[in-house]
Amino acid sequence: MSKKVLPSTTNDILFEYLQVGESTPTILFFNGFRMRLESWDKVYAPLSPTASMLLFNRLGVGHSCKADKNQDAKTVVEAVHDMVVELNIQIPYILVAHSLGGIFVNLYARTYPCEVGGVVFVEASHPDEIAKQRAHRIPAWISVSNEAIKKIENFFDPFKYSEDESILESIEQISTANVFPDIPIAVVTGTNNMPFAPKEPFEIHLNHQMKLLELSSDSTQFLCQESGHFPQITQPKIVIEAINFIIDKCGSSI
Repeated sequence: MSKKVLPSTTNDILFEYLQVGESTPTILFFNGFRMRLESWDKVYAPLSPTASMLLFNRLGVGHSCKADKNQDAKTVVEAVHDMVVELNIQIPYILVAHSLGGIFVNLYARTYPCEVGGVVFVEASHPDEIAKQRAHRIPAWISVSNEAIKKIENFFDPFKYSEDESILESIEQISTANVFPDIPIAVVTGTNNMPFAPKEPFEIHLNHQMKLLELSSDSTQFLCQESGHFPQITQPKIVIEAINFIIDKCGSSI
């Protein structure tokens, strides 16, 4: 299948996106941090004959335009919602999010609860996990080095207004938003830690995968025994299974 990526101007924001299929509901894919829409290739391609999907690159990624202001969750959610409205995506739609994309989907569902039929979290970040991981972070001298690197990055501008720079503000926005709607959710979790990675941060991550399940009374976990942080690449069939599960819960079938 050949892909065609099209530009869309939404309130002077240029998004690179790919729209596939004509069925309902539509599935909206939120990539991980600085990841491109191609990261979902193994998932969306098998679904494309019978499902409608919208994949896109957030600002600063791929051929989407660079950000010109802080990319906190509220800003990201509003920009994506404007794009969805412009493209006339029918509601309800299903949100699928990987890694940091889970933070944006978390706020999106709270902000537009009547538009979201279900959510699939794929190795997604829980707001509380980010604070926990930061508390368990690397030694101070490495942290200082990282801050210096970020300042150099910002000086040369390639990652200015990067989403990670506003992550604490994004977490605060979620904490003060409406409650997460009681809609069907699936949590896809990779059970393998990265080689040579510390054990404790991984255990924190696994514990907060369980916390994602607590967002709704109708939640199900899908374990990927052969995957780490990228099951959409290493075990796409399980991610597809989770998406199909949520679509069935929403009253449709693909």
